[in-house]
Amino acid sequence: MEWFQIKQVSQQTGLSAQLIRKWEQRYKAVNPRRLNNRYREYSASDVERLKSIKRLVDDGISVRRAVDLVRERESHALARVDGHPSAAPYTTEMLSESGTMRADGNELMDESLAKLIEAGERGWVSMIDEALSLSFAEYGLSVVIDTLILPFLRNIGELWESGRWSEDQEHLSSLATRDFIVRRMRDLPDPPSHAPTLLCSCIPGERHDIMLNIAMLEARRFGWFTLFLGPDPAPNALFSAVHRLQPNVVLLSVSTNHTSPQTPPRDKWFRELDVFATHRPDTRFLIGGPQPIVESYLTDLSHVHAVYHLASFYRMLTAPQESIPSTR
Repeated sequence: MEWFQIKQVSQQTGLSAQLIRKWEQRYKAVNPRRLNNRYREYSASDVERLKSIKRLVDDGISVRRAVDLVRERESHALARVDGHPSAAPYTTEMLSESGTMRADGNELMDESLAKLIEAGERGWVSMIDEALSLSFAEYGLSVVIDTLILPFLRNIGELWESGRWSEDQEHLSSLATRDFIVRRMRDLPDPPSHAPTLLCSCIPGERHDIMLNIAMLEARRFGWFTLFLGPDPAPNALFSAVHRLQPNVVLLSVSTNHTSPQTPPRDKWFRELDVFATHRPDTRFLIGGPQPIVESYLTDLSHVHAVYHLASFYRMLTAPQESIPSTR
């Protein structure tokens, strides 16, 4: 076994020696061996564990929670080696047979995507959460969202639309993914009192809210305060919330043209929203979703703007504060 002194560990992980000692003493992140001269020596697994913890902390997770997540991942890995029954027999056949999208060409992420698809196929909700949690502990949040969760959501939609998946398979897989995202939000520290506010909501009649949850998760990581009206709000709920809460940015979601008799005509609702927005110059109104659907509603609007990609939304979140309306 190869051993490293703390200076070498610092160089490999990008952590200061002082921080490594703090994580060791306060959170039991690693357990180096002590030599007769009382110097510490760290194993290769200690180094990899510290790298994994650092990735999670860089994503905004608390050190204590990051240590727990990495240890949980290691426990799952040991369980598989020992033949623990929780180690379900995943295969990669689903990925090729379904004709769905691959993750990003990374072999490990492709394998994780295949696990997610098979877990969704068989209704193994706990296995969806396990696959996402293990990848999260290994690669960090940003990588998992971009190269695993988003491809998985696209696969879910394609499999359901093609008739290869039933509605219950689509619902269970989507909700398991949503629950994972919501739990990651709970892991993040509260934003400062002066943080800008993002208000997210589906439009009336719209129930698909996973992308809004992803947007809120990223906003929280960038230090924003987030509020969520949820799926299918009452027609006047958004107007009331904006009037009372005065958010800096409002992000709306629409993913389908299907409406119900109980909801107001969408063209009329958007026109009312545009008029409302003219009287709220300190709030920026955005709507996200598939480009053809979004554009069909925004043709005659001047104060509600489209956002088609998470990347463009992220750029707005990280823009200089003076370029974002401030209401707090």
